[in-house]
Order: sequence, then structure tokens, then C-alpha cells
Amino acid sequence: MQYVRRKGIVRSRDLEALGIPREYLLRLHRQGKLGRSGRSIYRLPDAAITEHRSYAEVSKRVPEAILCLLSALAFHEFATQSPASVWIALG
Repeated sequence: MQYVRRKGIVRSRDLEALGIPREYLLRLHRQGKLGRSGRSIYRLPDAAITEHRSYAEVSKRVPEAILCLLSALAFHEFATQSPASVWIALG
């Protein structure tokens, strides 16, 4: 749990690399000790919801992606609104 607290959002494969089986994650989720943001994405249930949370989730799902266009402008506070979708660029 300390690892999740330190990282904020983790993928199940990150925890599996540390020797924590996926079944354990599902058990923690059912007990309410871990929240699930989506498929294979976990967080603490009391984690603060910020305007950058969707960017963090996308970066966990697609580590090689780069925020671009309206998402980059919103992230760096050059825009007044956040886009409805997260815009990314892939190599």
C-alpha cells in the first residue's frame, strides 16, 4: 500500500513486477482498500481527484505517449478550459 500511496496511480503489471499477484489486487479492490480507475489501473480510494488525474491515468496506460495540443496547453495552464478528451501523440 505504501507503493501505491507514493506513486498515486499504479498499473497491475507494475505491482506484479514487485511480486504482488493480480488476485491480491482484486481482493484489495473488493475490500475497498484500493480503488479502480479502469482496467488494470489502481489508486487509493481516498486519493484526491485533481484536474490532472486523467492525464496521469493516460500516462500510466500509454507510457510512451506525449500530451499534446489542447491537453498540453491545459496542463501548462496556457488554456482556461480542460478539453473533454486527453490529446496524446505517439511516435
